[in-house]
Amino acid sequence: MQIELTEDQNNLKQHGEKIIIDLDNCDIKENNYYEEIASKIMLPAQADDYRERYIVQSVIIYNYERNGLIEKFVSQTFPVDIITLESHILNNEIILYVDTFDRNKYFFDFNPVT
Repeated sequence: MQIELTEDQNNLKQHGEKIIIDLDNCDIKENNYYEEIASKIMLPAQADDYRERYIVQSVIIYNYERNGLIEKFVSQTFPVDIITLESHILNNEIILYVDTFDRNKYFFDFNPVT
């Protein structure tokens, strides 16, 4: 699940604030849905023949206390269910990097142990 980081993300990893997130300050939301898979060639006789794929995805809403204030960070979607995401958080495999000057610039880095 590791993806190639952008230049901005690499810069945040090198120069930003590193926050190891803890489960107590996380609110994890799941948004699963079915997606229809279109056939490459659809003949009239096959009009009722379609398939669906179940998409599992979750996001982290992280509340971080800094200088007596609560900052809220919302992650990108992760293609896992809530329990799996909680496990990755407990194993410190998801790290939040935040720009120290512009707190609106941040990203959740996901490095699962393989």
